[in-house]
Amino acid sequence: MGAARGLPRGGILAAAVTGRGQFVAGPVPGRFPFDKIKIDRSFISNLEATPQSAEIVRAVLSLAHALNIPVVAEGVETEAQRAFLAREACEEMQGYLVGRPELIERYLDLVGVTVERRLYA
Repeated sequence: MGAARGLPRGGILAAAVTGRGQFVAGPVPGRFPFDKIKIDRSFISNLEATPQSAEIVRAVLSLAHALNIPVVAEGVETEAQRAFLAREACEEMQGYLVGRPELIERYLDLVGVTVERRLYA
C-alpha cells in the first residue's frame, strides 16, 4: 500500500530499468513524454540465458502494445533473439544481425541525397 501512495493523482507513474540495473521513475501527468520505448541491449543479450530477461522484455512489449507506443530492441545479434522478438511482435530491431554501422554517406547514396563535404577550421 505504501507504493500506491507515491502515485500521482489522476496520472500514472512512468518507470524505466536500464541495463545496468538502474531504476528511474517519475509521475507522468495525463500523457507520455516519449514516443518510443527502447529495450536495452543487455536484456536482449541475456534472452536465452536468463528467464528474467525474457520476462522483462515480454512485459515491456506488452505494456507498450497496450499503450500503443512503438518499441525498438537494441543489440539484436542472433537469429534466436530476432525470432523471439518477432514472436513477441517487437516493431523495430537494431543490432549487427540487422545491419552493421556504415558511414552516413552510404545511407545518403541509398536515398539519392548528395551532400557537399566541407572542412571547418
